[in-house]
Parts: sequence; C-alpha cells; structure tokens
Amino acid sequence: MAVAPPVEALLRRAAEALPESLRQVARTEVAVRATRVEEGRPALEDAYVARLELERTQPVGTYLLLSKPLAIALAGLLVMMQEKVVREKVEQGEVTDDDLESLAECAGHVSTVFDEALAENLGEGHELGFVEGGFDVAVEDGDYVRLEMDLALGDLAEGLLVWLVPAEGIEADEAPAPEAADAPPGGVELTAEEMAAIREVAREASFGGSVAVLAPVERVRAAWDRLGRDAGAALEVVRTIFELRRAAATAELEAVIVDGDVLPGGGVAAVEVVGRWAARGVPVLMAASRPTRRHVAASLAAGAAGYLVKPCAPEDLGRALERLARGAAAAQV
Repeated sequence: MAVAPPVEALLRRAAEALPESLRQVARTEVAVRATRVEEGRPALEDAYVARLELERTQPVGTYLLLSKPLAIALAGLLVMMQEKVVREKVEQGEVTDDDLESLAECAGHVSTVFDEALAENLGEGHELGFVEGGFDVAVEDGDYVRLEMDLALGDLAEGLLVWLVPAEGIEADEAPAPEAADAPPGGVELTAEEMAAIREVAREASFGGSVAVLAPVERVRAAWDRLGRDAGAALEVVRTIFELRRAAATAELEAVIVDGDVLPGGGVAAVEVVGRWAARGVPVLMAASRPTRRHVAASLAAGAAGYLVKPCAPEDLGRALERLARGAAAAQV
C-alpha cells in the first residue's frame, strides 16, 4: 500500500523545517544525510520515544523516536554542556533523569515543527500534546507511516530521528473548535466582578523593562508585538522554552509572559518550567482570555506572580508588568 499523498506531504513539510529546529536546540551544525518517507516502523532499538498526541474526539497517537546517541547529545547540548562532556556521555551511553527531562523539552520543541506542518496540510487547530517520553515507552500496535531522517550533530553524535504517524486517520477528522482548543483547563468561569478585580490589582505606572513572551503559535505573535509597542514595553516574543532560555542568558529579562491560550494545559506547566529552569528568578505573568478559578489558582501555584486577563489594553499590560517589577524588587530587599 502506497503512502497516502496528504500524509506524505505532511511528513515532507516537517522534514524541511526540522534541521533548523534542531540547530536551535543544539546550537551546532545539523547535517541531514538522508530523508525517507516509508511505511512501517523503523528498525530502531534502544531509542528515546515520545508520544505526541493529536487532540481529536478520539486522540491520535504519533511518536517521535531518537536513536540513543542522538538523544544523549541533544539532552546535553540543550543545557549547554561542554562538547567534551557530551562526547563522553555519548560514548558511555549514559542517560540520567536530567537528560530525560531535557529530552521532554526537546520533544516539545520539535513538536512545534510538526504542528506547523499539520496546520499547513490539515488546517489550523491541529496541535500535538506531549504525553510521555522515555527509553521504555512502547509504540502502540497499528499500521504506521514514518518520516526517517539520518542526522549528524556536528562530530558529537549521529543517528536517526523518526516521526511515526498512523497510516490512516490522521487527516480524517476535523480540528477541534478554536474555543475548545485554546481554552485553559476547565473550571468555574470567573464573574465580571472577579475579572475586574484581577485587572484592578495591575493598575500602576508604565513599565520599561525587557520582557519575553512565550507564545508558540504564529497567529498570536503579531498581536503581542503590537500590544508591546502600544504599551511602550520591549517585548521579545519567543516560540519555545529554548528560545526563552537563550533570551534569559543574553539579556536581563525583567519579566516573562506565558500565553496560556496557546500552550498545552493552559500554560500551567510552562510557568513551572520557566521558573525552575528556563529563566530562574524572573517573575512570570500568566495571560489568558478565559480565566477560571481553577486556572488562576493553578497558575499561581505553579509560580506565576500575576495573572493578566486577555484581551487587555496596553495600559493594563504596562501596569501589570510594573507591578511584577515592584514585587521582584521588594523580594530582593
């Protein structure tokens, strides 16, 4: 059975963007030695496997597979490990819990490439969510088509990257309605008075610090750029945790905004990752358009220092950022 043309187009589109995505993670040259789109599973043992689920009425499981040397090298380069150390880890085949955590972040980064390919070939709203990852994750039984890329990360490691998708069904269903796809986790909707109170606590003077906005979906990036200009705030919109980490390493960020409308789980997990790893010590502002009591509480529990209700006026953004800056300054006294 030949690969269905829509599925092949999807995989070929992902293959075009993957090298640059991996360069962003590894910060080293990524050489593509071969690219194949074929039926069936790869002959790949001892590989890192991440389940990336396409949200549908009946969720569709896809899988990212990385051969072990490639996975170890990516995990080390992601956290800016010295190349000498990375090379030793690859030679020893050593995988730690920290490596698995880094690989989960890597899978999330790579999945944005898959999301863009899905959007171009199937329409907006088809986005993958990371479910689990590890060297012991099993691929469910079924018929698959795979994108298989033979890669080399500089002179540190070489191996296969595989995106495994169902042979049938990935193009058959309609995308979820945008409201359902973008909504934060469920809960009781806030009243108008509660939403007004959230806005009120952010009312102070304007803010002029450097701010990163984590927003992986292209359609909202321009809106954040405009809002930042109108608010007089220096916003840098980044797509991934990795871009955010680099921004934090090269500039003095005074705040990070997490756009909960376009991140899995309403962005709550992203808030925790930002505070724990990507921009440690930088106050985080959660922004979402459909706040619920559960989402507000979960965001604050994950480490958010404030909550911004969207859509917001430029002055609301500026005041919220100023409040974050005052809170950070008070904490250092």
